[in-house]
Amino acid sequence: DGTSFDAAWTECKGKDSIRLQKDGSPVNISMDDLSSVRFSNPTVPAAAATVFALADGGHLFGELVGSSEDALAVKSFLGTEWSLRFSTLAGVRLIAPDGMERSNELYESALAARLPGQDMLITRGPDDVKSLRGRLENLGPVSGSFVYADKARTFQNEKIFGVVFAAGAGHEQAPPALFELVDGSTFGGSIESADEGHIRAVASFGIDVDLPVE
Repeated sequence: DGTSFDAAWTECKGKDSIRLQKDGSPVNISMDDLSSVRFSNPTVPAAAATVFALADGGHLFGELVGSSEDALAVKSFLGTEWSLRFSTLAGVRLIAPDGMERSNELYESALAARLPGQDMLITRGPDDVKSLRGRLENLGPVSGSFVYADKARTFQNEKIFGVVFAAGAGHEQAPPALFELVDGSTFGGSIESADEGHIRAVASFGIDVDLPVE
C-alpha cells in the first residue's frame, strides 16, 4: 500500500513472512504484502571491472577465474566462487567502458536485442571496433576461443570488450525476489531462510547463496 518505515531486521518466518523490530516491538509482515527491504549498509564501489549480465535482467560484478564446457567460474564480491551456467547469462563485459564509447555502444545494443542462435564478440578500443557473429567456444581469465566463419579462432581477453550470448541461451521466468548487493550487483532468486545476520537464498543462476545482512 506504499507504507514505509524504519525498523531492525530480525529474521524470515519460513518463506511466508519476515519479522522486524519496530520501536522495541516485533512486527510480522507477509511476503505478499512486502514490496522491498533496504538495509542501511554503505555502498562499496565494485572492485572488479568484469560485469556478468544475467538472463533475468540482473548483473554481477566479479572476477572471471575459470571456465568449463557449460559454465564460467566467477569470484564474487562476497569472496565466494560461483559457477554461472551459460544458460543463465546474457553477456559478459570484460572491461569498464571508460574511453571505449563505440565498444560499449555495440555491446549494449547487442545485449538489448540478442540474436537467435548467434553469439557476438566485440573488440575493445576507441576506434576500429569490430563485432563478430559466431559461437563462443571458451572464455577463460586470460584468453578464449570463438568460432567465426566456420573456423575456431583464439583471442586474448585484453583485446576484447565483451561477448553477448545468443537469445535463447539464457531465458528464465522472472524470479520472485530481487537482491541488490552493496557493490551494485543485482540478481533474482528466492529466499529460503534468514536470521538476524544472514539471508540464505537460491539465486536465479541456480546457486545457493549466503548473503550477510551487514
